[in-house]
Amino acid sequence: MDLKNQHGTRVQGNANAGENGGTPLNQTPLYDAWIELLNQIYWEGYAEQLASENPEAFASEYSTFSNHYQS
Repeated sequence: MDLKNQHGTRVQGNANAGENGGTPLNQTPLYDAWIELLNQIYWEGYAEQLASENPEAFASEYSTFSNHYQS
């Protein structure tokens, strides 16, 4: 997963592919909005921390966000 750290530099996380090995999540505007939303709700760098410490929870929460946004 490709995230920006608190300095705006892109950093690598653990899970970088969408469901079924499709388009990497980091290549969508929706993914960028998800990262920005998490960092605004909690603190700058929260999305990066969650992705590295608990990639399954990060992916699950992103999936929920994505499904609700697209409905």
